[in-house]
Amino acid sequence: MPPTKSIEAPGIAGHKGVGYTIGVNGDSMGPGYDNGDALPIGISGGVGQGGIGIFLTDGESYVKKPGDGELIPLSIGYSNIPLTEAPRCMGKVIGGL
Repeated sequence: MPPTKSIEAPGIAGHKGVGYTIGVNGDSMGPGYDNGDALPIGISGGVGQGGIGIFLTDGESYVKKPGDGELIPLSIGYSNIPLTEAPRCMGKVIGGL
């Protein structure tokens, strides 16, 4: 499901262009992004190669790396998510690991 809860994040230092934040649910993007972390999301531009974004597909939202016909987790304990439809990019995670 798409995110439904907003997290206030006024004046995130060093992160210009942040449109909103989103909470991480799960550990498939660990060890860099952990369950409960609040990620700053930029809503302008796309997610380039090697970038991490918020993607909406098949009624679910995911924090993942885009791949060729799939979404890719960081944790090796999880499988890539094959796409059955083109995902909608909801923004790019601002900042790096």
